[in-house]
Amino acid sequence: MTTQSITSGQERQIMLFTHEAAKNGILNALESMNLDKNGLQRVIEHGDEYQAAIEATITAKLKELSLTEQFDNEEVNSDYGYPSGYREARRVGQQMAVLHHYFPQLQRGLGYVDWRNVPQGAEGYFAIPRWQTLAPTYNQAVERVLDVLEMARGDEFLNRRQIELLSPDRLRETERKQLAFERISNEQTSHEVLVVGAQFGLRHRGRSDRRARAVMGRREFGLGAFEVGIMLLTHPERLKRSNDLWIYCAGDEYSSDADGRLEFTPYFRFGDGRLEFSTHWFDRAYGRFGSASAFLY
Repeated sequence: MTTQSITSGQERQIMLFTHEAAKNGILNALESMNLDKNGLQRVIEHGDEYQAAIEATITAKLKELSLTEQFDNEEVNSDYGYPSGYREARRVGQQMAVLHHYFPQLQRGLGYVDWRNVPQGAEGYFAIPRWQTLAPTYNQAVERVLDVLEMARGDEFLNRRQIELLSPDRLRETERKQLAFERISNEQTSHEVLVVGAQFGLRHRGRSDRRARAVMGRREFGLGAFEVGIMLLTHPERLKRSNDLWIYCAGDEYSSDADGRLEFTPYFRFGDGRLEFSTHWFDRAYGRFGSASAFLY
């Protein structure tokens, strides 16, 4: 299992949260309870109990909000990263130029975000079209993006799930991702291309797909084959060598037999000199994989 020490910056942030909450909470409590001098003195005389209660509450809440123990055995050490040259998201204008080249029907431009405030955990902002602008169904939109990737990379691309993807009984979006994009769409109304703070897999390297989903924060959600395919189209340098971190598409689920058991996840990898798209068991942890995810504002 991968473990990393907390940073001094994280400690300062938690201390700031705690200080502000304690100050506001005490002032509100004193006002609402209307304690007199004698009542407050009795609290002071039981200061050890008062302090212990605060510590217990903080400990319980930190445990609740921190990484879940669910599927914690599905995590391994990983040293894989981005050796092909990708470091951060390109400027959104550059991404839009690529999207207009392959999807000229995109006309209504980008949604608005606070460009100075990239969500914590994201590697930058990515331009991602609403899938509804490219196809009638999500599955067909995924096929469209994979076809364009094949057009862009030629013989250096292989789709191992070409026929099966058309069936919604096999591939579908997770409910968490659907709800997240509904919220982003409502915030960026009237625009065909959404601006999303996201990361390309490094944050969850070495974790199985379902472990990554389990530890994602309240504002974080997995990206699917459509979104990751778009990101690879606008950032081809992300996956060009076999030792690049491969990408789980944690925002989608896949059933190999179309029987309702969604036990697989789509992924992109690079091997034998080409980019490949396929599916894999969602409970297997490999150091070569990391789940791509995005963040609400």
